[in-house]
Amino acid sequence: MEKKKVDPLLLWGNFYAYAITGMAVLITGAIMPYLIEEFNLGYGGGGLLLALQAVGNLGASLIGGIISDYTGRKAVMAFGALCFFVGFGGVFFITSSTLLFVLLFIAGIGWGIMNSMLNSVMTDATGGRSDIMNLLHMFFAIGAFITPMMVGVTGRLNISWRYSVLTLSILSAILFVVFLFMKVPS
Repeated sequence: MEKKKVDPLLLWGNFYAYAITGMAVLITGAIMPYLIEEFNLGYGGGGLLLALQAVGNLGASLIGGIISDYTGRKAVMAFGALCFFVGFGGVFFITSSTLLFVLLFIAGIGWGIMNSMLNSVMTDATGGRSDIMNLLHMFFAIGAFITPMMVGVTGRLNISWRYSVLTLSILSAILFVVFLFMKVPS
C-alpha cells in the first residue's frame, strides 16, 4: 500500500498545533497554586476553573464539527487558536476572578476545537495513516511535558507565573498565522 504524501506545512502545522494544545491543557493545573493564592479561590474555586475549562472543551467538541461544515475546518481551527490567544493572553492581564473563569472557559473552547479538528484534518490528509497520527499525539505529549517545566523555571527565576501564560498566548498567535497559510482539506 502506497503512503499518502502530506503537505509539509499541514503536517508540521498540525504537529505544532498539537504541542500548543498539550501546553494549553496542562498549564492550568501547573499554575493552579498561583491562581488559588492570587485570586483567593480556594480548592473549590480551583476545581470550578478546571471544570469550566472542561465544559468549554466538551461544548466545542460537540459543535466544532457542525460549525466547520458551514465555515470550513480552517476557519474553525483558526478560531480555536484565537480562543487560546484570548483566553491565556487575558489571564496575563487580569486581576478579577470572574474574568479568570470566563477566560479559562474560552481557552477550553480552543482545546475542544483543536482536539477534534486536528484529528479530523490529519486523518483525512494522511488517509488515516497510524504512524502520522501517533506522531501527532506525541506532539501533544511534548507540549504537556514542556509546560510544567516552563512554569517551574519561571518560579525558580522569581519571574511571575503570568509570563508562562503570556508565552502560551504568543505561541497561539503564531499558530493562528500558521493556520491562515495552511491548506486544510475540506
